[in-house]
Amino acid sequence: MRGVISKNFTRSTTYLMPMLGHSVKEFINVVNCYMYDESKPEYDNHIFLLHKFDDDVRSGYLSYEDSLKQHELYVDSYDPNNPHVMFVFKVPEEYQKEYDLFKAGQYSKFRDSYKRHILKFQGGLFQTKKIRQVLYKSEKLHKEWEERLGVEIPLGQELSSIPDRDKETYKLSDREESINISSIIFGNEESDEGKE
Repeated sequence: MRGVISKNFTRSTTYLMPMLGHSVKEFINVVNCYMYDESKPEYDNHIFLLHKFDDDVRSGYLSYEDSLKQHELYVDSYDPNNPHVMFVFKVPEEYQKEYDLFKAGQYSKFRDSYKRHILKFQGGLFQTKKIRQVLYKSEKLHKEWEERLGVEIPLGQELSSIPDRDKETYKLSDREESINISSIIFGNEESDEGKE
């Protein structure tokens, strides 16, 4: 099963995971992406990918795991609980600015080349229309938010909230539920991004 297999995507999955590859389809059984792990404070300013080891993918997964360990940004891996494996990656130097802007919730200030990369990376998996609207401060989304909230939102305001550090932090007590990736691709499950 390729891609992301979680019902509760973090914003890191949408906006930071693309820093690690060309397409979400390069990754197998990713449960979620995080900015932090409460048990690993030494890895501040890193990207965490939580994977679910699955007997269904045993043969391909071990070679996939080896390829992650050969990734130029790979730092560490560990088993936070059974059957999960966490991989830790450095933030690529060329994307440090975007990482910092992400932390501040300033999605529209990402370089245009990174915005395009996010949309290409996530293509077919997430509701890229909403992601695009956030990245490019869509007037339509701006009006939607004003109507939904019943308030006037200043022009130029970001159209998605600042990432919640608590939600972007992996905690051992987290128990992510896996779902079939095809249900995401065909729109039967809705991520937090799709709800904005």
